[in-house]
Amino acid sequence: AVRTVVQMDAAAYDEQGTVDLNSGTNFRRVRLGVEGAFAKDWAYNLTADFGGSGVESAQLNAAYIEYGGFKPFGLANPLRLRIGAWATPTGLEDATSNTESLFLERAAAAELVRNLAGGDARSGIGAFANGEHWYASGVLTGGVANTSGTYDEQYGYLTRAAFNPLYGKDYSVHLGASVQGIFQPADTAAGAATLTQVQLRERPELRVDGTRLVDTGLIDADGLTAYGLEFGFHWKNVQFASEAFQIDVDRLGGGDPSFDGWYAHIAYALTG
Repeated sequence: AVRTVVQMDAAAYDEQGTVDLNSGTNFRRVRLGVEGAFAKDWAYNLTADFGGSGVESAQLNAAYIEYGGFKPFGLANPLRLRIGAWATPTGLEDATSNTESLFLERAAAAELVRNLAGGDARSGIGAFANGEHWYASGVLTGGVANTSGTYDEQYGYLTRAAFNPLYGKDYSVHLGASVQGIFQPADTAAGAATLTQVQLRERPELRVDGTRLVDTGLIDADGLTAYGLEFGFHWKNVQFASEAFQIDVDRLGGGDPSFDGWYAHIAYALTG
């Protein structure tokens, strides 16, 4: 199958003070890829993104191979083992396709967290399992395929579980939790020296301007851990979703800081 999605943003900013945000347009996503199956139990995905990066050439979005040929532990669906580069869902917003989300962009807190140990083109190896009303995943991750300037790349992990404790014809309730972490930040110092740092930052929900309105700056650290809780429900035409996150940074030299964020949204489908 051939997959594509194109999203173009346009924005006009009217601001006061020292921040100068650039108005204009930007192709946030221009993705073109192929995915399929072969030899019955194998699947693959290869996707490039021509938008959003601000460079002339296309960037890798996903490239992986997956095996789903056995059902251990009495699973109804196959356990899927994957290796390559892709974006493992780190939460409810991240698990929702860009073509199906309520808003054109994820909430800023969810977008920030997804890029700590996950995000597009993040190399990894992991396992995925699901039933009709539950999901679980565990992945070991490395660096992002499109980045450079590191001498020892980052190593981290992602775990997430979600399920529907209540569901029926016109309603369902969603609960989920995730834990992710960086146990070895990327080394950005050349030669024998070691420099490991982490940085928490995020743009506004638009990508027309590259200003990071949220930015901790570089923190000398040997790792971090992020926790997430998910809650959502739908009842007939009403849909609600919310997530809360906490990020604990293991700063070198002590004085470990913590950061948190959350979002909530509700929608009513007029057309049913």
